[in-house]
Amino acid sequence: MLRGRDAGVEAAVGGRDGLPPARTAGIDRERPDPNNQNTVFFEQTDTGYSAHVPDLPGCVAAGATLEETRQLIREGIGFHMEAMRLHGETIPEPTTLVEQVEIPA
Repeated sequence: MLRGRDAGVEAAVGGRDGLPPARTAGIDRERPDPNNQNTVFFEQTDTGYSAHVPDLPGCVAAGATLEETRQLIREGIGFHMEAMRLHGETIPEPTTLVEQVEIPA
């Protein structure tokens, strides 16, 4: 899901207040289980930031600021998982592990 300045996608994903509506196009919008944590990669771009979730192929977001992109990817993860459920797909357990490794100078 790509969202940011794209109003068409914004209408399909949720409200402007950052919280998803109770129902969008007939899809129940439940928040993801707070114990279910997914790795998200953020990257600075020429126009802002982008994000993707390696364990959920196709789950992406883009925003003008890092904070906007964080909010959009949170919404995107919930929307992506709900779409998978509606299509009878199994939501994969998070498997990606990321660590920062300090290298001595």
